[in-house]
Amino acid sequence: MEASQGGGRSGWSAGELFIAAIIIDIIGLVSFGVPVAGEAIDVVWAPMSAALIRYFFPGAPLVFPVVGFTEELFPGIDFIPTALLTWIYVMSRSRRA
Repeated sequence: MEASQGGGRSGWSAGELFIAAIIIDIIGLVSFGVPVAGEAIDVVWAPMSAALIRYFFPGAPLVFPVVGFTEELFPGIDFIPTALLTWIYVMSRSRRA
């Protein structure tokens, strides 16, 4: 895969993948602001977050969507920017290629 494609989903630029990662992480953070329903939102969002990380970054190791899924399910660790960390990993790998 070409570095100009950002190392992620074919046809997406590095900037577009960055925006997608930020949006995925922001949605995950939104549950912090919802007092009681926040954990229910996390249960729904956890598999969606993992699927989106896998979709946008198919070449990244499976540990990234697994960590994304896990951090959304467990209370108190939603602040980890898993999608952004995935983007950083993919970009650093594409620069070396």
